[in-house]
Amino acid sequence: MSKLTLFIMTIFSLPLFGQNEIRGVIVDSLTKEPIPFANISYTDQLKTTSDFNGAFQIGQVFDSTIILKVIVVGYYSKDFKVKLPQDSLRLALNPIPLDDISNFIIWGKPTDTIFYKNGKIQKINYSGGDVEEFYSSGQIKFVSANGSTRNWFENGQLKSQSILKNNHYRIETTWYSNGQKETEGTLSWSHNDKKNEGEWKKNNDWKYWTENGKEKNNR
Repeated sequence: MSKLTLFIMTIFSLPLFGQNEIRGVIVDSLTKEPIPFANISYTDQLKTTSDFNGAFQIGQVFDSTIILKVIVVGYYSKDFKVKLPQDSLRLALNPIPLDDISNFIIWGKPTDTIFYKNGKIQKINYSGGDVEEFYSSGQIKFVSANGSTRNWFENGQLKSQSILKNNHYRIETTWYSNGQKETEGTLSWSHNDKKNEGEWKKNNDWKYWTENGKEKNNR
């Protein structure tokens, strides 16, 4: 290959590498303020953390469409579908209400731990009945604390949660694996005369969405 041919190929390839670089900022969906120290990943090898200004950068991405996973404490994790090239991304996360966070603080001490064959923790039981479960990859799978529960997909996205507000009222939410909300509503504890026992029943405030975010008619 001649030096001239190599030079021409190099010149024409330069813009392509620029298109493969992803830059963006992570922000709070409500306040629009930047979120520092968010974990952003495309693959196990291509991942980074947002800086104090919520900014991040990932390079050497060769696909035209990718899924960016964003996880940070205090916010619902979310997967973002991104079409390349783009000059700059602005990815918004929904904050977890403070009272929801407090519901999942485990105060008890570990009483029993179960491990996978690969040495990673599978399950931790706590005094008081609280539980944490993990996938074999180490990703959190399930938490039960103070009467509330959360389930995650293995990609780190929340799958479902049930927030116990009091002994007779809880808030239920489910998500699709792409981060889109699937259902949301409340349950009330009432007595079933036929079974002669208590049970949780749906209230009339339930909402349903498609995987693309379009609201469905109530079922």
